[in-house]
Amino acid sequence: MEMRERAPRVRDRTGEWWVPTFSGLVRFPRVASLSELERVGPVAVYTRRDGLRSDGIFRVFEDSGGLIWIGTMDYEDPAGNALQHWDRATGTIHDHDDVGVPADSPSAFVEDRAGNLWVGFFRSGVGRFRDGSFERFPENTGAPTGYVEDLFLDGAGRIWIATLDRGVVRVDGAESDRPTFTAITTVDGLAGDYVRCVTEDRSGRIWMATSGGVIRPFQPPLR
Repeated sequence: MEMRERAPRVRDRTGEWWVPTFSGLVRFPRVASLSELERVGPVAVYTRRDGLRSDGIFRVFEDSGGLIWIGTMDYEDPAGNALQHWDRATGTIHDHDDVGVPADSPSAFVEDRAGNLWVGFFRSGVGRFRDGSFERFPENTGAPTGYVEDLFLDGAGRIWIATLDRGVVRVDGAESDRPTFTAITTVDGLAGDYVRCVTEDRSGRIWMATSGGVIRPFQPPLR
């Protein structure tokens, strides 16, 4: 099975590596392979002192504009569960509380084909940055409202949302005013309703790792 490559989201466009830890966000210089990191020192270690809401880093993602998006997590202080970003131009860390982002830890990121950033959360489902604002999708849209395990953009422009207990939710028209959400569960043939991750092979077939095993759904083909 030949898979379409998925970019390692802790390696940025300059070749630097961003390593999330529960002692801060560690930024390493460019190296040829991940194994070389043990022989070099970090460029920086970002913590609360640098503006992070928590030293616990849950997820990191680089968008197409070069911003480094950071999901922080704090088991003791709810204020430490936040979405932030590191601005490459200024080297500073910024919050997003004022645009309606939930006070929750981001658990997954992906960009749609229009460059909008989709964010999955630990408890709060999924939302989207579009046209300078953040949109949340309520349950009556069909969007998941709990833990989002993974977000994946396929070659047809659809986003796949892997969830803890609702199977996978396919988003059509992800860049549109009203994207549509279609849940696919064990009722539809999934091996398990906990979906760990989604990917796509070079033939455009969608593969999923579920609690019941790895599967390739469905016939007729989804593309």
